[in-house]
Amino acid sequence: MRKYNWSCRVKVKKRKRTSQPANIADNTLDRDFNATAPLQKPVSDITYLPFGQSMLYLSTIMDLYNGEIIAYTVGGTHSDQGSVYTSYDYQAAVKEKGITMSMSRKGKPR
Repeated sequence: MRKYNWSCRVKVKKRKRTSQPANIADNTLDRDFNATAPLQKPVSDITYLPFGQSMLYLSTIMDLYNGEIIAYTVGGTHSDQGSVYTSYDYQAAVKEKGITMSMSRKGKPR
């Protein structure tokens, strides 16, 4: 391309802005994945499951004490961009139950 003085146009990705807060909880877990008692440190994540032409999402809660999956759900409406965990309804439910949240940066379990 340089030889013929060609150039290409690069399309800039538009980032979708949401009304969700970007940082709603400190990273208090800080990669300390050891627990000394059951249910001391339950953790949650969402995994993509390709299903035909669509995508399903598996949301799990795992106890770090013994690695046991203590709850799960499969659905077609979650995303793995943190919107589930940063939603105002989720935050209200967590606060109501007296749970201390710890969140790492998007895509980085630290």
